[in-house]
Amino acid sequence: MTPLSCRAGRASISLAGAPPHENLYHELVWRDLARQLIRPGPPEWAALRRELARARAARGVSATERALARELAVLREQAVRAFGALEACAVCARGRPLPNGRFEGGFCCGAPTEELFTEEEVAILALGGTTARDLRPRPALAGCLFRGPTGCVLAPRHRPVVCIAHICRDLEHELALRGDLEALEARCAELRRRFDALVERRRKRLDARWLEELR
Repeated sequence: MTPLSCRAGRASISLAGAPPHENLYHELVWRDLARQLIRPGPPEWAALRRELARARAARGVSATERALARELAVLREQAVRAFGALEACAVCARGRPLPNGRFEGGFCCGAPTEELFTEEEVAILALGGTTARDLRPRPALAGCLFRGPTGCVLAPRHRPVVCIAHICRDLEHELALRGDLEALEARCAELRRRFDALVERRRKRLDARWLEELR
């Protein structure tokens, strides 16, 4: 078993003989586990941190792939600005059962964290530069760990695409009355298209690595 010791909130590990990329991943995971021992948090938060560490330690990522992920981060920010203040999202959870009804708004944010931060979403966020320090959970038994009383506590560039591109019926009605439904639907479609293209690039990279390891 790999030895682990905690000193002043830091983990000391020994992974002699392991390949360099495995050293990096396991070091990140062990450091996370050490922090959890010192400052325990929700189990889904620990799982998300480990998944993010795994994604950030990925091998063979091209400069093009990272650049596309950073562009996607900018598109997230632009989409959130284009949506602006939304009345539908401010009251859609009023009177609903927990966890969705914990706050008056953000009904769809009441989904479990792991259903929003899927492996692919986390991988693309990591490629775009998101780190654990960018994800500050606000556990309130309200579904997603990043759901707060007034909405998502994360900066738009660090949110899953599914959270930004989802347009429910109530929101669709509001946007139609505003007169920008078509434009925002097109923006969200482009966001999904870029995300899917990055997911496909990542899949091909992982497949190529798997085939290489079989040889």
